Amino acid sequence: MKRLPWFLILALFLGLAAPARPAAAASTLELRQLMPYGDIWHEGNLQPGGTIDRGLTELRIYFNYFLDEAASKEKLTVTNSQGEVQPWKVHVSTGFMLYPNWALNRGETYTIRIKGGPDGIKGEYGSTLPEDLVIPLHVEQRPFEITDMMAFGGAVGPVTDGGIIPRDARELRISFTRRIGSASVAVAGNVTVTDSKGQAAGWRPGAGSGDLIYFYIPQENGHLPKNETYTIRIKGGMGGVLSEAGVPLPQDLVLMVRTSDQAYERTVSFPSNRMSHGVIQTEIYKIQAEAGPLTIHLDGWPEQGETNVVLEDPQTPEVLLDAWFSSSGKQYETVELPRSGTYTLVLAPNRAWHINVKGLDLTMSKVTPAMRFTPGEPYATRNGRFAFAPELLNPSDTEAVRIMLDDEVVNAKALAADGSITPTYFDPREMADGIYNVAALAKAKGGSNLSVVEESFLVDRVDAFADVPAGHWARRHVEVMYHLEILSGRGEGLFAPGQPVRRAEFAKMLALTLGLEATGYAPVPFADMRDDWAKPYISALYEAGLIKGEVVGGKTYFYPDRTISRAEASTIIGRYLEIADEEVGSGAQVFGDEAQIPAWARSSVLILADARWITGFPDGRFMPGANLNRDQAAKILANFLGM
Repeated sequence: MKRLPWFLILALFLGLAAPARPAAAASTLELRQLMPYGDIWHEGNLQPGGTIDRGLTELRIYFNYFLDEAASKEKLTVTNSQGEVQPWKVHVSTGFMLYPNWALNRGETYTIRIKGGPDGIKGEYGSTLPEDLVIPLHVEQRPFEITDMMAFGGAVGPVTDGGIIPRDARELRISFTRRIGSASVAVAGNVTVTDSKGQAAGWRPGAGSGDLIYFYIPQENGHLPKNETYTIRIKGGMGGVLSEAGVPLPQDLVLMVRTSDQAYERTVSFPSNRMSHGVIQTEIYKIQAEAGPLTIHLDGWPEQGETNVVLEDPQTPEVLLDAWFSSSGKQYETVELPRSGTYTLVLAPNRAWHINVKGLDLTMSKVTPAMRFTPGEPYATRNGRFAFAPELLNPSDTEAVRIMLDDEVVNAKALAADGSITPTYFDPREMADGIYNVAALAKAKGGSNLSVVEESFLVDRVDAFADVPAGHWARRHVEVMYHLEILSGRGEGLFAPGQPVRRAEFAKMLALTLGLEATGYAPVPFADMRDDWAKPYISALYEAGLIKGEVVGGKTYFYPDRTISRAEASTIIGRYLEIADEEVGSGAQVFGDEAQIPAWARSSVLILADARWITGFPDGRFMPGANLNRDQAAKILANFLGM
């Protein structure tokens, strides 16, 4: 046998010894899934040449390998049946995600072409399409119609067109076959609810997540009226309610629901007054109820509490109940109302407790001489003569009206013969600088029930501080807080409005504003607490749970001499209002630098801004990390008191 050359023997040896090479990875891309999403909920896997709904909002194309995003960009086109390129948005990730720009044309055929070959799309391992992939899809329009209505409240259940809606319903939801667009575009102004008189029923419509329109139903005295009919009109056509992809309802939808004649048992509670200056207060209530049992129950009695209880039928007039209730005796009574209508309940308690009345379709109100008065801005500056004259709404229930200035009666006979309130004039030019309160008190006939309206105003002619002159943007707020003895200056007649507030200073400002005082029961853990002017205020805020401090090296510090940021101050106020941990949605941006607001301050800042207790800067920023200045603190706290 002829011997092999040495280099061939070596090559064979190395070849046998080398590990086996893995099989080459598959190099061909294949279509695996074609997934449509849109107004009609997930429709499953499509095939090329299949049917898509007009309300398509997204089409996902998946292959057997992940796509190379960079190599696959701009390799997909969409054309209509006329060969015109469609401006669909295309995103490349694990596959292609296609987003039509609006509702598709019914009856149209769209062709998706994905380039193949060496210059086409690329997948991982260098995989390619062997040739162009062509996916034709035909457009149809599935129905856009109601699937069901559901009522929510004390009872939950389906409601049919023309059927009964429970009288205790708080919400009505109407579901459709398609997803509804946003409330601002699709629902606002296109949905109305009217009662049997053709008047707006006050139901608040909105678009829920997904395929429903909901209505929040306001309740009158706890339930919807009996035997009432409501007409719901949902506008169709291109100017009406649209689906998420812009598909319109084919026509107006008109639905009707009605309430039954069923009466509901309801309990109403009131706190009672108490004996004042040795005089027993007579309380008068009007009760509206259906015929049937009415239970009067007095609870929360203090020791030696007692009252006479009288229930009258003003139509007869018949006394249905004349009893003596007391803390040691009778505390409740049930009577049978002979008819549906209005009754009068009179009490004369000598102590404070609660009254609970239970009846069918019950409503109950205290006989109070109601007044209407629209006060101006809280602590508005008044330097000129003005009239104070609220409008009396129930003159027949009113015995007398008196006008007071800072708890002093200035007009004891303000009730005119025609039932109006005689104007009472005040001249701030005759008053010293400061804050004043003017009030009107109207007394009911036959009892001591009172109605009160009041307004606080600022008289401001003399500068409290030389550096906060008239015209300064925070002038009114600084003057208010100065006269309330909450803020003081920094000596020599200066307030230093642009200077930052130290944490100890803010503790004092806020404690005085809220009327908080330290009890001494909870030891304050701050290692840097000094026995100085700030100690009681810092202690008060800590006991109230408004400040927590910072733990460093196992000790807790408050850092009283540090400046306080706008975000920190907002959060402390938010803790007092119990909003610091509230969930805040991602609605329209309030401040231009909203993303810079720390997560721990976000809810407090945004909720306080919505209530107009705090504002941003003229350029739209809040600047959460900036120092809170003294004039800014004055405005925030004055706004808080005014609210």
